[in-house]
Amino acid sequence: MTSGCAEFFVDITDGKIEYKKISISILVLSTIFGCMGLSSILEFLGPILDGIYPAAIVLVIYYALMPNNQSERNLKACCFAMTTALVFGMIDTIYSYGIKLNIDLGIINSLYKILPLSSEKLAWVPWTILAAIIGYFVFRTDKQKIGEVVN
Repeated sequence: MTSGCAEFFVDITDGKIEYKKISISILVLSTIFGCMGLSSILEFLGPILDGIYPAAIVLVIYYALMPNNQSERNLKACCFAMTTALVFGMIDTIYSYGIKLNIDLGIINSLYKILPLSSEKLAWVPWTILAAIIGYFVFRTDKQKIGEVVN
């Protein structure tokens, strides 16, 4: 894992950071995180995962429902829905860290609490469904006309 990650970072930095330095950094960080214990790691990183999961869930649902339909229109609608899910997931992440760190986020707290399903951390669901529907109708290709049946 260390070798693969180090090679990745060397590649994306175009060799500006040496392989040896990256490897040592990864090992030190791994040791620190390993000493924290799994529950501490999950407590710290949980809100970040809560922010990323909605977009991943949308992608999985898209490919589960339409595995053989990769039209440009459907892909753009999925991308729009994933972006919406990611935005609402990040709002959930900010809200969660605000609570964990006792930070008053003011209007963000108020707005988050009035979102439907926010108490279950599912505020992204209705907005993502709406975004998928809007995306499907907005992202028509030039060949498609209103009222035309698209396979």
